[in-house]
Parts: sequence; structure tokens; C-alpha cells
Amino acid sequence: MKKGEMYQMKYSVDKVKIEFQYIKSKFVQQFMDKLMSNSCDIEYSNYYESNKMTSCKHNFYYGEGAGTVYLGVIPNWKKEERHDKSIVIEYNPNKIDPFMFDVFLWLSKIPRVAWHVMAFDIATDIMLPYEGICMLKRDKREEMGMRGHSKVETRYLGALGNGHIKLYDKAKEQKLEGVDWTRFEITIKEINHPTATLDDFKKVCKVPQLYRKDIQLSIYNLDDLWRLSLEAIINDTDLLYTMKNRQTRKKMEKVLGECLEYVPISVDDMYKTYFNYFDEIGKNSLELDDSCINVFSIFDKQENDKKRVSDYFKYKKVVKN
Repeated sequence: MKKGEMYQMKYSVDKVKIEFQYIKSKFVQQFMDKLMSNSCDIEYSNYYESNKMTSCKHNFYYGEGAGTVYLGVIPNWKKEERHDKSIVIEYNPNKIDPFMFDVFLWLSKIPRVAWHVMAFDIATDIMLPYEGICMLKRDKREEMGMRGHSKVETRYLGALGNGHIKLYDKAKEQKLEGVDWTRFEITIKEINHPTATLDDFKKVCKVPQLYRKDIQLSIYNLDDLWRLSLEAIINDTDLLYTMKNRQTRKKMEKVLGECLEYVPISVDDMYKTYFNYFDEIGKNSLELDDSCINVFSIFDKQENDKKRVSDYFKYKKVVKN
């Protein structure tokens, strides 16, 4: 058995933000009229309008707390003169399935080539104590921070945006006693469609090294200087990046990997989780054919959008075969 093979890992899509594009204005207005009438099978709990460039013109919230579904209609970052509009949805799949409601189910039927995946989080649940895990930077220049929220300490790695990491005590957040449960989350913002390949995914999903610091495999075989240095770094990994000599730092990283139990997080399993989730919610999506021309303006777009259509049909052919 290799290092880390005994660890239990559970992967899930934890947060999703999708923009449904190229919907002709007439159909977006019909959708808006239905939403505003509040005659849907779920009523909105809050509504407001916004002119901010980073927001949508019409903003709806359904539900409360972690199970809230956000729905934005007509993004302000799109040119107003466009004859088609977009609809944005954001939610946490671990808390709610919005497509079980008819009002949102309509969106899942939109052809997947018109889906622009703005962002999603992949969560990894590690059945180990939070205090026993240390995390290294992916790059010396990367920022690492720590913040307490609702009495739950969270470690952050990287700037907000693609590749942003959170590591925290999930058991403590859920107020569970006697349970070892650490949550690792990574935000992906550079996979913008639901049919990316594994190679595409690996280019943007860079996972840092995690070690189990409460299992020290061979630290006592080191001389005193190295042992004391390593013990200090295990307790505060930021010390590793204060070393000015790159070779010394790399050697220390190597020794760290040899002396501590590696906690493996699989990018391949993350990809499968991403792909299977979007494949599942897209199972009702319509095929992009002549019947869609009256509803979607995808055929009238620029060359890069036409390429997306071409790539989509190539993907469908590969899957079918």
C-alpha cells in the first residue's frame, strides 16, 4: 500500500455559477414576466434591480441560508444593444437542487453549448483531523492567510479567483463532536463550459501538497539542526518561504515529503466529479438543431462562438462513439 491510499476522500461540486447565453430577448422577457408574477412553483424571497457592471439588471433570491438560489436576468456586463440576453444562476449543489423546480428546469433544457460556466468549487472531504494537516504553497510568491469565522478557523491559499483554496474544520462548522472531518475547497473559474477535457482541467486546477503532520515517519533520523528546523516548519509552513536560498528550500520540501505522510487529493477524481455533475444536470438539455433557431441566436454570433458550436458537436460525436 502506497502512502495515503488508506485515506477516505469524498469529492463534490460545492458551488456553481452558470450563465445561460444567446436567449432571444422575447423569451427572456416572457421568463421575466413569469418570475415577476410570482406564480412559479417557488416564490422569490428577495428582489432588487442594479446598474452595477458586475451585477445583473434584475436579481432574484429564492430560499434562505446555504440553500439560497440566486437568479440574475440580463447581466449589465453585456452590451445593451444585443438582441439576445443572458440568465445567471448561482447555488450550492450540496444544499439544494434548483432544477427540481419547474421555473429553473427550463434553464437546464437550454442547449449546453449556450452554457457559460462562470465558476464552480470542488470540495474534498478528508476524514482526518483539521489540526493534523499542514498545507504548502504552490509557489513561493503565493499568499497564505488564516481567518476565524463563526469560531471556525479557515486557511486560505492564493488570491480570490481561479485556484483559490480554502481549508477548514468541517466537523467544527457542523458542530459535530468526536468526528474527524476536514474540508478542502478549490475555486475554478477558467473552465467556462461543461464539456472540458481532463487535460483542460489539469491546466487550471493546481492542487497544493497536503501532509499529515501528526504522523512523522522518519523525523528522528535527522540530525538536530534539520530536525528542529523541520519541526518549526511543520508547525508554521510559512517559515519555509522565508528561506532565501532556493536550493535549501527545495531540499527542505523534499525532506518534509519524506518525513510526513502525504495526503493525496486526486485531480483526476475532481475532474470526474465536475464532468459527472454537469453531465447530470445537462441531461435534459436540447440538441442544438433547427428547432432552436427561433429561441437562441447562437448561429448569428462571432467566429469564436461558431467554433464553440463546432467543438460541441465534435464532443457529442466522441461521446456517442
